[in-house]
Amino acid sequence: MKAPVITLILFSGLITNIAVASEPGGVINRNYETGLAYTNTDQSHDYEINGSALLPITDYIGTALDADLRHDLGKGNVVDTTRYGVGSSVFLRNFEIGRLGAAYLFSYSKFDLPSSVNASDTSIVHNFRAFGEYYLSNFTISASRTYSHFESGTDRNNWIISGQWYPYKNTKLSIRTSGMDAKDHYGASIEHQPGFFNNAAGLFLSYSYDNKVNKDAFALGFTYYFNTRVHLIDRDRKYR
Repeated sequence: MKAPVITLILFSGLITNIAVASEPGGVINRNYETGLAYTNTDQSHDYEINGSALLPITDYIGTALDADLRHDLGKGNVVDTTRYGVGSSVFLRNFEIGRLGAAYLFSYSKFDLPSSVNASDTSIVHNFRAFGEYYLSNFTISASRTYSHFESGTDRNNWIISGQWYPYKNTKLSIRTSGMDAKDHYGASIEHQPGFFNNAAGLFLSYSYDNKVNKDAFALGFTYYFNTRVHLIDRDRKYR
C-alpha cells in the first residue's frame, strides 16, 4: 500500500473517531516554549532559535503560532544563509485518540552571495501542510503532506510518515521516512526531559540521511517550557 493511501486512511479515520468521541481535546492551557538548536550537515553548520505559543480555542480545537530564526554557515564553496520563518496551525484533537490539522509557514531566506554572482540573493517560500496523529497507548503514528510554493523556483510536494514510542513518560524515540520530492529521506531522533529540569525543559538529538544525494545531518537542541510542568507524553498530546 502506497504512503499517500496510508495517509488518506489515517486522516479519514481520525476525522471519524474525533467527531464521535466525547473526550475533549484541543490544548489544555495556553503555554509557550522556546528552543535553541545546532545542526551539522555535509554542507554547513546551522544555528537556530525558535519559539511557539500554543492556545486553546474550544474544547476540541487548538492553535499554534510559531517563529524561528536560522543562520547557516556554509562549508567550502557553500554560501552563508539567514532564514526567517513565521507560521500558524489550527487543529482538531481528542486527547485519547489523536490530532488532525492544517498549517501555513512563510519563509524568507537571504543568501550571502559574492558580488560577482549575478543571481537573486533572496528566496520566499509559502508552505501549506495537512497533518494527522493517531495515539495508540504509548505509541503515536503521524503523517503529513506539504506543498511548498517558491516565488522564484520550482514548487515541491512531499509526504512524511513517522512513528513515535514513549518507553518512559519523559522519553520519546522517533523514526520517519518521506517521499515524492523528498524521496529516500530518512531520520531518527530521541527527545528527553531530564529529571533535574523538573519537567521545565528538554533535550533532543537527531540524525537524518538523504539517500538521493548521499548526505547526512546530525542535530541537537534544548527547549524550555513556560508555565507547564508535565511529562513529555502529556506535553505532546495535550499541550502542543
